[in-house]
Amino acid sequence: MKRGPTCCVVVVGLTASLAVAAADEAPKPLAEKLASLAGAGARDCGTVLVDASPEAAFACAAEATKAGGAYRFAIEFDGPDNAGWQGVARNAAGKLWTLYFDSDPAAAAGTGNTLSVVPCSDIRFDAKGDDVIRCKPVL
Repeated sequence: MKRGPTCCVVVVGLTASLAVAAADEAPKPLAEKLASLAGAGARDCGTVLVDASPEAAFACAAEATKAGGAYRFAIEFDGPDNAGWQGVARNAAGKLWTLYFDSDPAAAAGTGNTLSVVPCSDIRFDAKGDDVIRCKPVL
């Protein structure tokens, strides 16, 4: 299943080295930014590893949205040269973001990480589609 960004993305370089994450955790820079955007008390809808079904995370996000609450989750996907990550955050005010993280964007050691944050006016989830997260960017 192809997963990855479907819209224009502003890229911000990170100079800090990537902390090694446990196999079931999102990379630290992504996890920290998701938590910051979603805010204290946001529901953690989990981490979806590559080739695992995102349906539980999507259901959690839908429940939180229906209740007017905040949430966050991250999904790992196969990138062209290494695993990439996509995350979604919603805060208590209803603001939405999609995040993209690549630990090796230039496919060369020591090039640094990239973390992109895209504000969204709407987010759609499609567990069976090629692009499982679709962000309508705020223009």
